[in-house]
Amino acid sequence: CRFLLRYYPPGIILEYEYRDKSKKTKELDILDLNEFTDLDSLADRIADNEQLNSIPKRNQLRIILTRLRERTINRKYRAFKLFKEIGAH
Repeated sequence: CRFLLRYYPPGIILEYEYRDKSKKTKELDILDLNEFTDLDSLADRIADNEQLNSIPKRNQLRIILTRLRERTINRKYRAFKLFKEIGAH
């Protein structure tokens, strides 16, 4: 299992690789992430729901959630706007 970060909207993408080398992704939205969120309980809840039973995966998940929270808090003053609209041919 590999973890991928998505900063806007905040979330984590889990990438699973099976024995036949096929890959499957699952997106987890964490829209209520803020500076007061308890990351340990959030990491434990995600790990329990996704059957991530190994201790290194749980620790890696905590580190990734910390990074995501720091980026999300620092980005809240950044405004997003429509840059370019692409039309059909």
